[in-house]
Parts: sequence; C-alpha cells; structure tokens
Amino acid sequence: MGLLMAALVRTAGAASVSVVDLNEKRLAFAESFGADAAVTGADRLGRAPGFEVVIDATGAVAAIEDGLGRVRRGGTFLQFGVADPARAASFSPYRVYHHEIDIIGSMAVHHSFQPAIDVLAAGLGGVPVDSLVSDVYGTGRKIHIAPQKG
Repeated sequence: MGLLMAALVRTAGAASVSVVDLNEKRLAFAESFGADAAVTGADRLGRAPGFEVVIDATGAVAAIEDGLGRVRRGGTFLQFGVADPARAASFSPYRVYHHEIDIIGSMAVHHSFQPAIDVLAAGLGGVPVDSLVSDVYGTGRKIHIAPQKG
C-alpha cells in the first residue's frame, strides 16, 4: 500500500518522492516508477529543510515519530499506516503549533477503494500495477478491474 501511495503521489504531481523501506525489492520498485530517493533508512535522507509532505504507511510508532520530525514549517503529515491501537506516539505539540504543521489521518476503507480502482484501471500515471503483484493464490485466475460507470 505504501508503494502504491508513493506511485500515486508521483503521478499527482509531487516534485520529488523519497521512499524508505527495509526491503530491497520494494526499493527497486520505487525507483522503477521514478522515486528520487529509495533508501533503507530515513537517516540517509537528511532533515533540513524538511519535507512538505510526509506520509507514514508503516504504522510503526518509531517511524511516525521520526516522520513528524521531518515535516517542514507549514507542511503536512499524513498517517496512512495502521498503528497498534494500544501504542502512542510522542511529538512536540509546540512544534506542530509553531511550525503550523497539519496532521491528517486517512483510513483507506472510507470512500477510497473505488476511486483507487478507477485510477488504476484507467492506467493513469503509468503506475505499473502488474509489478505490484508478488504472488497469486487459489485458482490462479486473474480478476479484470473495469472502471465504474457513471
């Protein structure tokens, strides 16, 4: 989901896209759709002046805390990854206030699936959907996704 989010952000017009992942195959995919940086550790991206938008697709508290610290003044942090409901992240409310950082939550199941399917089915932005499939289980039949009419 994080790689698809990164690919769609690129197709939506992001000036640059950086991806952090521990899996080399996922980093290679990120590079294939044009990520400017694909690294195994956020420390390799640097901090100053910060990112306009940071999207957490992991749900890992350490990544969330780190990501919030990488948002520049006036930027946005999008929480997309599913975090453990029993965990809490620490951040500076003063920094959020003083730097006017927007924090947004996104639960993908609310009105998101059909628009996402429509974008992928239409081939918008050239997101290489077939390369997102790592395994096929069951009958091995492929499912054709057609855009919703009307």
